[in-house]
Amino acid sequence: MINILYVIDSLKQRSGITSVVKNYLLNMHDDNIHVDLMTCNDSEQQIINIFLDNGNKVHYMPFLKMDNIYSYCCFWSNFFQHNKYDIVHSHFNQIDYIIFKIASQYGVKEFISHSHNTRMSDDLWKAARNFIMCYPARHVATRWGACSEAAGKALFGKDFLKSNKKLLIHNAIDVNKFKYDDVIRNKIRKKLGVSGKFVMGNIGRFKYQKNKMFLLEVLAKVREYNKNVILLNLGDGEERKPFEKKMNDMGLRDCVILTGTVNNPEEYLQAMDVFVLPSIYEGLPVVGIEAQTSGLPCVFSENITNEINLLDSNEVVSLKAPLEEWSRAILKYENFPREDKSCEIQKRGYDIRKEADKLALYYHEIIGDTL
Repeated sequence: MINILYVIDSLKQRSGITSVVKNYLLNMHDDNIHVDLMTCNDSEQQIINIFLDNGNKVHYMPFLKMDNIYSYCCFWSNFFQHNKYDIVHSHFNQIDYIIFKIASQYGVKEFISHSHNTRMSDDLWKAARNFIMCYPARHVATRWGACSEAAGKALFGKDFLKSNKKLLIHNAIDVNKFKYDDVIRNKIRKKLGVSGKFVMGNIGRFKYQKNKMFLLEVLAKVREYNKNVILLNLGDGEERKPFEKKMNDMGLRDCVILTGTVNNPEEYLQAMDVFVLPSIYEGLPVVGIEAQTSGLPCVFSENITNEINLLDSNEVVSLKAPLEEWSRAILKYENFPREDKSCEIQKRGYDIRKEADKLALYYHEIIGDTL
């Protein structure tokens, strides 16, 4: 039996990292692998229950602060003394150096530091702090994991591309869940009252990284050419209220639908006509994979790694480009014929069933297990 500990700062319903972890663990059907999770106690119980039902044990760690470093290290020392693991796979890079060094004293041999993003933080001071905290991890991690080459270079430097530690772990999804369905499309469009409308779509938290405010400016420009356009926006977050204020100030209230967080984003993707993701930075966004799987044409900012472009039906636009250019890219997809793209996404290595099997095999290989 291979015992693995996943470390993740928080388990939240619409967190991209949580989605990746959940997708892999729920599809890793290997009786010779057992995975526990370590997270902070601000995690959402609904998500915790999914892992518990899957047979994963969930542990809780304290928050690391300037005044509790000693007790924080004592916590981890006590934890590894009483819980034995073969691999620690961390999705919380700021604490990797601490936990890897302590775990190595208690027999853990393999350490995977997994990068999910291309920036350390939205805030300059926090980015500097996180860089200092994350940098030592590259020297103690035995494997450098990343969702994309861009995310790998951001955490491990340019050596990531040619390192024998390199491990690309695709942000894979259940392709069958997101394949295009005309019946669901019509049902959701009727429910939302957008039948006959041209629907721009976006999914993500209201935070600086996702650049949602910019969407309103793009929407206003698109409306100059097509008054029939609607922006369908899924998600919540700290910038939702400022977004709503700007929406009202711009007179766009009647052409924006805010759903908040939903449990069935795959159905709302069916209702869209074009998916727009103007992120300021991303590792490799899961929602971009989901949108393409549903047959949606996508308009991405050039700040998102080019590895996101799995299909030809996409446009990439600079955030520095005039709004006119964004408008043209979006309006290009009026009356675009939707079709199932799940097979193509599967061939590109983003079918979670196959990718979870590959990761399980990799775990066996790195500890020299021949089961």
